[in-house]
Amino acid sequence: MFDRPTIRPDALRHAREAAGLTQHQLAVRLELSGGERVSSWETGRVQPHFAQLRNLSVVLGISIADLLDLPDGGLSLRLMRLRTGLEISELAKNVGVSSRTVRRWEEGEYRRLPAESRQADLAQALLVSPAIVREALLANGSNE
Repeated sequence: MFDRPTIRPDALRHAREAAGLTQHQLAVRLELSGGERVSSWETGRVQPHFAQLRNLSVVLGISIADLLDLPDGGLSLRLMRLRTGLEISELAKNVGVSSRTVRRWEEGEYRRLPAESRQADLAQALLVSPAIVREALLANGSNE
């Protein structure tokens, strides 16, 4: 569940219409067989896979975050990851840790903050400053 973000169907429909595309035209640009899949995303019956979400953002000229149903609040590691278009496994590889470690950081399941060097690696991969990563980690449940 945590790897598969939930899109806002209305945001997808609005972005598609703003791009001047029909569901079928969008499907063709995404190399899908027809507009039925886009329709199912816009009605909320089905969620796109992460790769499809990336392609949607490119074709529609918007950020992934613009399509997502994200909780209110400050920047979280998950939101920063989604804004950069990285899957958990990709961020883990970029930072040199396991996917489970990244998942724990995103879910606030840790007793102390990652080392400063690891925070710097996260910041570089997420295209933000180390201070922003530290703030997100502190806000996310660390006991430090």
